Amino acid sequence: MSALIQLTGGNFQDSEGNLLNGGYLTFRLNQDANVNDSQICSGVTVKVLLDTYGAIIAGQYVWGNDALSPINSYYVVTGYAANGQSAWGPNNQQVAGSGTFDVGTW
Repeated sequence: MSALIQLTGGNFQDSEGNLLNGGYLTFRLNQDANVNDSQICSGVTVKVLLDTYGAIIAGQYVWGNDALSPINSYYVVTGYAANGQSAWGPNNQQVAGSGTFDVGTW
């Protein structure tokens, strides 16, 4: 049975090198997918909160793309400043593995 993956890391910045202090990321699947006999809808956006250093706050999870069917799905990820202004992306990214995933490896 597949499990959710906890996101870690980050230190996201805007184009001027300012940390996304108190900002957030949005994750949206590029297509509908299935995992553990459940459907994950591509139209649903997951909001992931960032700390004062622009890093993922602990305890936030998404499904790993390697556990989803059909294969080769990805998330469209966009970073936002605390005031809601788009500051990073959108970028097509994958989350894979088990347990935790360091988004700083993107």
